[in-house]
Amino acid sequence: MYFEEDENSRMCAGKKEFVTKGKIRKQKRYLSDSLQNLHKKYLETNPQYKISYSAFCKLRPFWVRVPNVNIRETCLCKDHENMELVVVALRKNYLIVEKSVNRILQSLCCDPRNVYCLAKKCDSCKNKAINYKEFDNTKETHYFIWNKVKKNLYQRWKRKSYASND
Repeated sequence: MYFEEDENSRMCAGKKEFVTKGKIRKQKRYLSDSLQNLHKKYLETNPQYKISYSAFCKLRPFWVRVPNVNIRETCLCKDHENMELVVVALRKNYLIVEKSVNRILQSLCCDPRNVYCLAKKCDSCKNKAINYKEFDNTKETHYFIWNKVKKNLYQRWKRKSYASND
């Protein structure tokens, strides 16, 4: 099944990581990408099957879960999120074709999880570069970034006294 392939989801290692439905007990699996991206990938790899996104989501087995924020294996730090925002702006201005940082890594490296490839020491990766489209260097482009702002907050605590009618 597509959702159970190791490149699309990962199996939980804990022995308490099981889910039961209708007397069927299965070990939990967490999706490795968003459902939208997996749907696009499915349509690219299986062009003979035309399936809508809603039907694709309904066919997901009950033991294959969408990971929540606490289970993430990705970074949400300022630097990585800012890189994602730059990619969104470049894509929006038709300067690159890749839609995400992960797609850029796939086009630049043969194995994005290998440090040797990321450092451009691999023979097949060292000459790869981002393919930019033609652009007007005088045109200004805007993009969002996350900034770290340090603020001191002070709050005055007021002591209130209440009169009782005893």
